[in-house]
Amino acid sequence: MGRRRRVDLFSFFELLKGGLWEHPVDLPEEDIDWTSILALSEEQTVVGLVAAGIEHLRGQKPPRSIANEFIRLIYPFEEQNERMTAQVAKQAGILREGGVIAVLLKGQSYARFYQRPQWRQCGDIDWLVQPGNKERALALLRNLPSDSFKVDLQDEFHTRMSRRWDAFFARQQASMFSERLFRLWQIGSTSVLLPSLRYDVVYVFAHLFNHFYKGGIGLRQLCDWCRLLYVNADEIDCKMLAEDLYAIGLMKEWQAFGCFAVKYLGMPVKSMPFYDETLGKKADRIARFIIRVGNFGYNRQMDYLKYPFFIRKSFSMLRRVSDFVQHISIFPKDSVRFLAHFLGEAIPGTIRKYREG
Repeated sequence: MGRRRRVDLFSFFELLKGGLWEHPVDLPEEDIDWTSILALSEEQTVVGLVAAGIEHLRGQKPPRSIANEFIRLIYPFEEQNERMTAQVAKQAGILREGGVIAVLLKGQSYARFYQRPQWRQCGDIDWLVQPGNKERALALLRNLPSDSFKVDLQDEFHTRMSRRWDAFFARQQASMFSERLFRLWQIGSTSVLLPSLRYDVVYVFAHLFNHFYKGGIGLRQLCDWCRLLYVNADEIDCKMLAEDLYAIGLMKEWQAFGCFAVKYLGMPVKSMPFYDETLGKKADRIARFIIRVGNFGYNRQMDYLKYPFFIRKSFSMLRRVSDFVQHISIFPKDSVRFLAHFLGEAIPGTIRKYREG
């Protein structure tokens, strides 16, 4: 990277930190490429956080045109958040009345952890239901207007990365549902079920790490992870968390991303379990991959639909294999193990889908 690009990234992350933790921001006195900061904020779906960081900026301010563009972009967020929260409550009520126990995963429930929840950009609505209830849940929600929000229903966390992971989450999920280990989010008169904190903390990280290997992750998701840990720091059982991370073989991976969170997102060290400052080089490589690939692979999207089935799948598989190879320098054992498991599932699965038409 040239010097100018490094300054832009430094400024972007400083503003992101300022918005994420609501603290003062100081930037270099030299010219800053505000246009690229705005573009990166949009790409990574952290416009609201960077805008909040600008409000804490001491010294040089962005040009009026850039400031106005940030305002224009965040203006709809508050209304979108209100609509999504109402939609979550409506869906939760319908599922409960239909006899389906559904747990809200990630997403909108995390907005509560921010100091400006209305500035968090909305994503999808993700529900986890007991195995065997997915079709029933789909039928209940099928005719309900989604209010333009995408709804994802799942009854298992199947990663195609590790049987060890899948078995662990299947056990945790079964225990959570059978023992009713839920938290509650009260929206008006509706109680929305949330996963137990133990399940949530490990699930969210495994979900992020899964995307890291299979297409890319976004900074908003990592910011959500940070806020979840920060706000619930006093309630997290670190001994149990360590046991869970070792059980699925993700302790070193957690520490590498934890180092990234502290170095690039300003996560307070005391709120990041198992922080290891010696993993700075791994954190740098994680950052380079996230910026280069873009939010969930945004920077390398292409129109696959115009190609035949096998060509589309070949492109997708080669890209994922490329990611596995690149990540060897960060997580060597994972890359080899996950690649073997991924290919062992992906190739037969592709052939089966092709035969099924």
